[in-house]
Amino acid sequence: VEWCEEVSNHSSRDELRSALSRLKSQGATILETKFLSLQQVRTMTEVMEELNFDVYALFCPAIVLGHDFAELVQSGWWQGAYILDSTPWYLSSNDARPGEF
Repeated sequence: VEWCEEVSNHSSRDELRSALSRLKSQGATILETKFLSLQQVRTMTEVMEELNFDVYALFCPAIVLGHDFAELVQSGWWQGAYILDSTPWYLSSNDARPGEF
């Protein structure tokens, strides 16, 4: 089952809370964001924590690979360690070293 809630970088904290509350009540276990700023993702994780809304995965494309994201996690934003992003992999790569997990 798939549910959709419309939020944007301009959505207020209360709008995020309403959207996340509806997703929680519907039983959502995996969340995917599109085009949200790092600040809005941080606010989203704060609201999720306030709602006690635990998910199996929070997928936020184009957030994790940014320098600001790494700095926030290293400075103590532990919630960021649980955010997923896609990583390109190229079959033609000459680098035979395994990835870091």
